[in-house]
Amino acid sequence: MNSNFEHTVGVVVYRYGEEPGTLDADWALSTQGHGIIRHGKATGGPAGEYAGTYFIQYYDEMGGPDGSFELEITQVESVYQLTWYENAQPVIKGVGMLCENALVVGWSHL
Repeated sequence: MNSNFEHTVGVVVYRYGEEPGTLDADWALSTQGHGIIRHGKATGGPAGEYAGTYFIQYYDEMGGPDGSFELEITQVESVYQLTWYENAQPVIKGVGMLCENALVVGWSHL
């Protein structure tokens, strides 16, 4: 979810990772007529919960780094609110909900 994709919107699906306090991410966006699907890994969060603060690293199609952020997930009733920070500044916002053991989130750059 590289911050160079300004003025884009997308979707990301988070699932609990194998290690406690981690999330596996699959994200997609459409920009300049091309669809992009990539993966990521969030670490440092609470075990067994989506709500929390994470460090997230996204990867390009070759498995190399493609953006890293601090990710804050808060839960308000059944809705999750997400903010991605770069250099302590919010750069992406999202909203999501649980769907079949995954957190499904729509997001947009600020």
